[in-house]
Amino acid sequence: MKNAKEDPNCVGRIIRILSKKSVIISATSNDVKVGDILSVYQISDEIFDLDGKSLGPMIFDKDRLVVKQTTAHYSLCEKKDFITQRNKAFWGVSRAISALATSPLLEGYEEEENPLYVDENDIQPLEIELDSVIHLGDPVRVLPN
Repeated sequence: MKNAKEDPNCVGRIIRILSKKSVIISATSNDVKVGDILSVYQISDEIFDLDGKSLGPMIFDKDRLVVKQTTAHYSLCEKKDFITQRNKAFWGVSRAISALATSPLLEGYEEEENPLYVDENDIQPLEIELDSVIHLGDPVRVLPN
């Protein structure tokens, strides 16, 4: 992983994992405030436009956190779930309906991903493998409201 110090948006790093819901980050009360939404992220390949001009690195967001407490030395953060009440209610109803559905027309329904129709000679996969697992040392940044 590239050094997050290259990213001016980096406010700190994961310095302790307390549980599957809580972490401590190196950002202080000077860097973040209670209620801020943060992203734990990974810096990937540099992206260039067709003229060769750098557009900056690709940023892969691993997960989101909300700042619960700040001090002069560190901050406590928890996982932020972004399921709205309306979406949560719809999700529960759709699960109930699918569990009760016995119609043969509804059985075996699967979504299929169709590939993009691209020139295979133009494919340039990322050089850095993306890692969705949060580790000690992962950088964090404040997300805009």
